[in-house]
Amino acid sequence: MPSPTGEILIMSTSMSLKSSVGSVLVSVITRQTIDGPVVRWLLDCGRPVDIVCGHHSVIRNRIVQVERFIKSAHDWLFVLDCDTVPVSGTIEALVAASGPNEIHIAPSWMFFTNPTDVLPMAVRRNANGTYSPFAAGTTGIHEVDGAGMSGALFSRDVFQKVGTTFSEGPDGRGGWTTEDFPFWERCQAAGWRIMAHFDLIADHIKTVPLGLLVRNEDVTEAR
Repeated sequence: MPSPTGEILIMSTSMSLKSSVGSVLVSVITRQTIDGPVVRWLLDCGRPVDIVCGHHSVIRNRIVQVERFIKSAHDWLFVLDCDTVPVSGTIEALVAASGPNEIHIAPSWMFFTNPTDVLPMAVRRNANGTYSPFAAGTTGIHEVDGAGMSGALFSRDVFQKVGTTFSEGPDGRGGWTTEDFPFWERCQAAGWRIMAHFDLIADHIKTVPLGLLVRNEDVTEAR
């Protein structure tokens, strides 16, 4: 049903709130749609689900997502984007691996420069402040400096220490910084380690313009 302000549409399942790994709230933000395979995963995950839907910026929806979790009685927040599909057992594995001052995440596949360069969305920070992806074929759990928000598992005390605000904007090098990287920087500054599980990489459903896949001379136009 609509939230009291009418700005964000919230939908919740009526699933069991407790399990062997504690109470985990799965939360998805979207402006309007959720990909079919993600819906299937949400129906099968066996956990309470909040869907935050609003025609706002990602930042606004992300803030609502976190604030609703803080007001809830759940122990953990599992963040999921509307176009990512976790592998089976992801939540259980992340909770089991979590230690003090650690945030565990199952990154998504992402292409960085072209559709054939598909790598996990988890990066290291370079000396000049830029980021570089991990090499293809990386396995196991590694500390990283940034990742997408989707697939991250947060305990309540993360937001108690770093707050619930998000920001994005120019990175000072001619590019754009999305809301996730400034948030991860604040987490690191507060003493949290970001631990990426390269054996739990989620599918990332994306459409790719045909021009990125083939050269112009290889395309035959239908007339």
